[in-house]
Amino acid sequence: MIKLARNIYYKYFPSGNISTYIRFLYLKRAMRGISFSRALDAGCGTGAITRFFADNYPGTSFVGYDIDASRIEQAKASTIVGDSNNTTFHIQNLMEMDESEEYDFRSLRFVLQYVLDQQVRVLC
Repeated sequence: MIKLARNIYYKYFPSGNISTYIRFLYLKRAMRGISFSRALDAGCGTGAITRFFADNYPGTSFVGYDIDASRIEQAKASTIVGDSNNTTFHIQNLMEMDESEEYDFRSLRFVLQYVLDQQVRVLC
């Protein structure tokens, strides 16, 4: 059982970052019973949380945006064949998003500290 848990953990969090895993468990519990069809992970980084959500919400389409091209490449490269196919990753400056894009759920982790105060209102 421990080996199985370890394999699942490292599938989503290959760096072994336990704090990311703990944050995910909190989000998963807080979101219990909530359903949505289209979700944005703004500042998705390597896409670990995006993929974890995608596997737990198979009926939802997830879009991961990050301004750092190397992080998006990591996210795309770490997507394993057989993973949920409900995720896409794109290089995108959040301040230049198309305003017509609509999402039922938006996740912004470790993003707001990088934007100016007047820009925070736009994202939320």
